[in-house]
Amino acid sequence: MAEKQHIHTLFLQRCRNDANSTTLANTLEKDIQTVFNSPEKFIMELLQNADDAGYDGKPVDVRFRFYDGYLAFSHNGKHFDEYDIEAICDNAQQKLNDKKRNLNKTGFKGIGFKSVFVIADCTYIISNNYSFRFDRAYPEWNVNASNTDTYNDGNPLGRYPWQIIPIWTEPCDIPKILEFNPDDVNFLFRLRLNNDVIAYALNLLRNTPRTMLFLRNIYNILIDNHGCVTTISLRRNANSNHHDIYINNMLTSSWYVMGYNITIPKITSNQLQAMGSQECPEKLKNASSIDIKFAYNINLYDKLYPMENATLFCYLPTSVNCGLPFLVNADFLLSADRMQLLPNVWNNFLFQSIGKLHIISLAELAVIPNYQLDVLSVFVRSLQPYTQQQFINAYDNGITAEMQNTPFIPTNTDHLRLLRYGEAIADSTGFFKAFPGIDPALENRLACYELNSIDKLQHQFNLYELATIVEKYSSKSTSVQFQCKLLTFLMERYVGPDSLARASIGNIQHCLSGKRILLAANYKLISSDCAYFPSHKHNQIYPKFLNIEAIHPKLLQIDGLPTWLKMLGVKELTDINLILEIENVVKKRVEGFKAQLSIEIVTLLCNIDTSLISEDSVLSYLPLITKGNELIAAKYCYLPSSLGPEVDIENIIDDDVGIVAEKYCILNRAEKLKKTLLDIGVQQKLALYLRVPFCEIDHDKIDYFQEYYQYLISTKQEEFIAVNQANIAYVPLMRYLSKESYAEYFFCQLMQHENALIENLKKFENLFVSDEHSDNSNNTTSYMAFMLSYTRCILAEDGKLYKMSELCSPALRKRLGRRFASLLPQMKCELGQSVIKLSPELMHLLGARDTLSVKDAVKLLQIAAKDNTPKQQKYYKRIYLAMIKSRYNSDDEKQLRSHNVLLLASDNSLQHFNSLYFICDDNCDVTNSEKLIKSLPGLTTEAMMVICRYFKIRKIRRTDLQVTYKNLQTNEGLKKDIVNLFKLTASIEEECEHDKLDTESEWLNSLAKIDFIAVKRLSLVYGLRPDICFETRVMLRDQQLLYDRDCPRFKRRLLEILVNRFDMSIEATTLLFELASMNTEADRLDWLIENGYDISKLGNGLVDKLGNRASSAKKRKSNYNNTTGGCDNNVFTHSTPLRSDVSCATAAMITKRRIQMELDASLESTFSKTFVIELKDEQSSFNLDSKDCQLNDLIKRKTVLSLNHHNDISFKFQGNNLLSNKSGSITGGSNKINLRNHALSASKVTNGKSNLSINSKHAQDDSVDSTAVNDRRCGIDKTFIVDYDIGKKLVFNYLQQYYRKKYPTCTYEESNFGFILKGVDKHNKILSLKVVNCNVDVDGDNLVDIEIIKNDDKRVVKVKSTNRNEDTVIRVSKNDWKCMRLYGDRYRLFCVYGIDQPDNARIKKVKNPASLLLADKLVPVEICFKL
Repeated sequence: MAEKQHIHTLFLQRCRNDANSTTLANTLEKDIQTVFNSPEKFIMELLQNADDAGYDGKPVDVRFRFYDGYLAFSHNGKHFDEYDIEAICDNAQQKLNDKKRNLNKTGFKGIGFKSVFVIADCTYIISNNYSFRFDRAYPEWNVNASNTDTYNDGNPLGRYPWQIIPIWTEPCDIPKILEFNPDDVNFLFRLRLNNDVIAYALNLLRNTPRTMLFLRNIYNILIDNHGCVTTISLRRNANSNHHDIYINNMLTSSWYVMGYNITIPKITSNQLQAMGSQECPEKLKNASSIDIKFAYNINLYDKLYPMENATLFCYLPTSVNCGLPFLVNADFLLSADRMQLLPNVWNNFLFQSIGKLHIISLAELAVIPNYQLDVLSVFVRSLQPYTQQQFINAYDNGITAEMQNTPFIPTNTDHLRLLRYGEAIADSTGFFKAFPGIDPALENRLACYELNSIDKLQHQFNLYELATIVEKYSSKSTSVQFQCKLLTFLMERYVGPDSLARASIGNIQHCLSGKRILLAANYKLISSDCAYFPSHKHNQIYPKFLNIEAIHPKLLQIDGLPTWLKMLGVKELTDINLILEIENVVKKRVEGFKAQLSIEIVTLLCNIDTSLISEDSVLSYLPLITKGNELIAAKYCYLPSSLGPEVDIENIIDDDVGIVAEKYCILNRAEKLKKTLLDIGVQQKLALYLRVPFCEIDHDKIDYFQEYYQYLISTKQEEFIAVNQANIAYVPLMRYLSKESYAEYFFCQLMQHENALIENLKKFENLFVSDEHSDNSNNTTSYMAFMLSYTRCILAEDGKLYKMSELCSPALRKRLGRRFASLLPQMKCELGQSVIKLSPELMHLLGARDTLSVKDAVKLLQIAAKDNTPKQQKYYKRIYLAMIKSRYNSDDEKQLRSHNVLLLASDNSLQHFNSLYFICDDNCDVTNSEKLIKSLPGLTTEAMMVICRYFKIRKIRRTDLQVTYKNLQTNEGLKKDIVNLFKLTASIEEECEHDKLDTESEWLNSLAKIDFIAVKRLSLVYGLRPDICFETRVMLRDQQLLYDRDCPRFKRRLLEILVNRFDMSIEATTLLFELASMNTEADRLDWLIENGYDISKLGNGLVDKLGNRASSAKKRKSNYNNTTGGCDNNVFTHSTPLRSDVSCATAAMITKRRIQMELDASLESTFSKTFVIELKDEQSSFNLDSKDCQLNDLIKRKTVLSLNHHNDISFKFQGNNLLSNKSGSITGGSNKINLRNHALSASKVTNGKSNLSINSKHAQDDSVDSTAVNDRRCGIDKTFIVDYDIGKKLVFNYLQQYYRKKYPTCTYEESNFGFILKGVDKHNKILSLKVVNCNVDVDGDNLVDIEIIKNDDKRVVKVKSTNRNEDTVIRVSKNDWKCMRLYGDRYRLFCVYGIDQPDNARIKKVKNPASLLLADKLVPVEICFKL
């Protein structure tokens, strides 16, 4: 009874009910549930224990019997001994037992058997004389648990680790469920789980019989599930490596098992010693070698069959699948549940060994006839990526090293001769099978054709590989039979269903193009690039340089070969193919081209259809012989005169500029030669400007482009042009502009394409509107403007050559007048048979200067000083304006003052500029002083200040002047007489009733505010320097017109000051002085009648005085007495003859006026009928008085007036909510436009109707609101004053307040030009806002008044100001209209009303008025245009 005593002793040792017992019980229960979380794992643990129970090499049989909640497990292996009892009753084998030291035992951790407690709460073990159990429900546990003994803290006693406490059980007490063989080791489990879990575990074992493949001792397994018996048997062939698995005596799988013993390296053994006992058992630490087995699956045909889900084995299967197509068994170090591999050096070593042994095993299989063709099927170069990376690397290291040393691939010539992986070649094309012996060296490296999975080889001889050396094989023989066989093979492979290139013609051409594999008719091997099908059409002999060869006709007899050759690139011998061949010749021989070859090519082209040549063909670079015997690319050549070009360049320019030589004309027909040359790019005319992007420009075609490019580099603009791809205008053959014949042609071309050229140059100019803070200037010129000013090449009227920048622009000539313009260099207008007249805008864009140089200014001032006519003031005024516009810098001013220049003094004398002063006051005019510079009519104080700055004329403020006079007396009689003179002049001079009323009202209002005061003595004293005194006879000071009564002709002096104040025209001034020289109004009327004036225009008061005066009055004498008008107590009578220059000017004016009256009369008789257009409520109706008028088709439809170059538009606003981005309600009343005598007349709006009259005589004046006289000449009511400072300041202040309120967080800073806001807006976006107050030109109109630049987005503002109410008509000039259309949505029109009271002024705004006008949303009140 030693066995029973042994069990009782163990029971007493382990059933101590203390704190350690409780801790052990809890730990043991937790470990069992954690490690063995799958109920079926107990099967594997029982099989492992049974396999470890084998002894003396005897096979072990295993039985599983499952009945009525009990599972019985039995095996016929070694019975339990004392050590086995100690181990099974221990936790994790605390003592070193046999399993931990024996390599032939699988288990070593001592916890495997504990997995049965997952399924059972009571386990019976019967082995020899041992009979005991582990029982969870043992009654003693409950009794002891209820004991009143407690720990010190008062808690009840803990649990028992019942899984390791054996309880002796007599055999009679074991449930009699099943019978047990006393010779076997028997286990009986009382199940705690349902039957389905146990049935699932047993079925899993039955369905995976390969589980027992690597067990050492188990050969048979019996499974009895409630009477359903299944037997699994492993039968090992002692004489071979074959293993068969049977289920119920039926063969289910066969395996070829190969075992290898691997020596453990010393370094690996040392690393194992450092591991813990739970990770690595002592048996591995002490081992010098281990066994690794491979099991290859054999199918029914005795062939190797690759597996898909092959898991790794450590005698029993794990859950690790790394992609190997066979089973591997090794002593892997596993996790506690035996399912996963631990990441350590030992497993790395095993994977490296597996990689080596894999190649070795394949080499052994390759010599076995049944398996040698399948070695690549089970070959795996690398593990699957889902495997741990360290295992992948270890396997790769092992297999790579072994593949370089061990051959395992059968060859094609001898299956027993093996090749290494890196030297074997797979012939996937079958070429060497079809042509054996063609390349013996390569064939010795060919793998066996019958190998399965041959595509796993590294070197594949595919169609692309064949294409690289097919030329070599084709040259083996030039026999027709061999070539037919070769082409047939290639055709089948490259077009067949298994071809890599079958889906794409491009792939075939890529593979075989350029390969000499085609047999020509002369038995030469040629490539598809130069091969053609034989043709009957082109049977002539072509030049040798074409390299044209025909395919051998016998090759074309192969079925399908012609179609395949077309896919390969063989072409029909057509004109287009000949052109392509010629292009190839030109490409290859563009360097060192010979003249004879050029003649041969042109001759050949004349015999084919050259219309097939593309525009971008390389033939445009074909070198042609010119008449100077030079070779120049065709695109740079010109047709000779003999071929009748559109423009005869040869006749225009005598030099050789690329004229095609006559040699070509001798060999070819003229018509065909001309067409050929044109088709290859030879020019027959000169292109004026390029339409292609800058980066695509052929710079070799443009003269002096390198100089322009250097200019771009110096201005840092070359990258900017390239990025924006600007179109640039250019000058062809600019070096010949000095020749009059070519200059005539060139400038005629400019005139012909003027609009397109202007648009082209403007587009270029707009790209260079640079930011104010950038380094680039805003005056970057186009290529054309730069080149025309690069060299003196333009012929001027004086016969000399000038640069364009040295010539005067039309604007400057107009500003200077006809006389002075003729003194400056200007382009010659009459060239050959043509008259050249370029528009001012184009001349400006081409670089003509708009400024007056200092040298020319001095020259003109000297000429003006010598003029003694009444136009002298006019000449000085024009010169002053030109100088102001030129804006001289400090160096220019020094140069100007270095000359001896005489200027007009206020007494009309000429004085040196060093001796002159200037009074800086608009309200102080002085005459008859030789020390004061003369303020010319129309020039503001600001303009005169510029002239003073140029000449350093000393400026005096009026507050520094003291006026001295005696006996001050008011003279109302003189004032009345002068008022009548101005009234009479206004009535006669202005031809329009509207202009007369406006001019008369303006003059009389101004005169009414002036007091005429006679003094005894009049002078000015400079207060700061009393020694300076200005003697004067007449001056206007603060609306007081003071004059010295002793001054001769003082009345004329008074008129001179008034004329300057009113800015009268020369004609009106001359007429005024003529009338002032007469004594009475009757004499003045007689004079008017005699000189052909229409006095019916005079007011009723003046006409009544005429009475019944005879229709033909006496001719008055040419000299009149200078008489003063009724001065109180001061009546002077002084007779002075009228100056001859005044008489000449008057005579010229009279002649002009008579011619105009005769013309008006003739036109009135010719066009006696009129028609009226009325615009009402945006609709149009026509009242026709003329039967021949061609507006009948417009009666029934709405009229749209196109506003072009000469248009003036007037419109008015209705509504009070226009100070926003929304357009207000803008309409017009009923307007009436009368067309009479080619003139357009309309009138000021009165009660909703319009009668404003505009004469065609003044329709050309397009100046915009700069002066009152321009408005009167245009016939427009001056209700709005553009650029009025008050209105502009109001709008600027409004914008300042508006934006500061809108962006309160931004920093505000003022500058010379306006103000800047910088910061972040409410959307947290970076904001940069700049409002620029544009400067006003002295003698012109600004298109815009204010610029608003927000983050590089520019908007412009135009301001219109008036002191009237909001119903006032707004005038839009021609330039305004252009600007509106140019800027579009970026244009804002601000209208300021009531500027006479700035505090109560109103501002209205319209966005994009041009679009509103064109969309009929803004209806014009008046439309004025010139016919």
